[in-house]
Amino acid sequence: MTGRNNQAITLTVNATTVIQLDDKKVTLADLKTDEAVVVEYDRNTKVATRIQAASPPPISLDGTITALDAAAGTLQVTTDHGTAVTLSVNTDTRVRLNNSATTFETW
Repeated sequence: MTGRNNQAITLTVNATTVIQLDDKKVTLADLKTDEAVVVEYDRNTKVATRIQAASPPPISLDGTITALDAAAGTLQVTTDHGTAVTLSVNTDTRVRLNNSATTFETW
């Protein structure tokens, strides 16, 4: 993990380490890079006793659809500042058109 001072530290877990993601018990393999964590550990042994992780929040993007490929499941949105962002969509993607909920498949 990388601490607030941007220094990396490598910790070890064991059978008694409590690992949670979004307040649910998980294994170390369930954690991903870029998740925010709070870790309690022994300074001498560097063994973590508790890891509390949180998934990154979803991102909202406003702009104009400038390309759409339903077969590939991609959508390009260009922001007000002219930045084009290509996104992959899936069944969990939420889309609003004219302030109403819609699905990617209906376009």
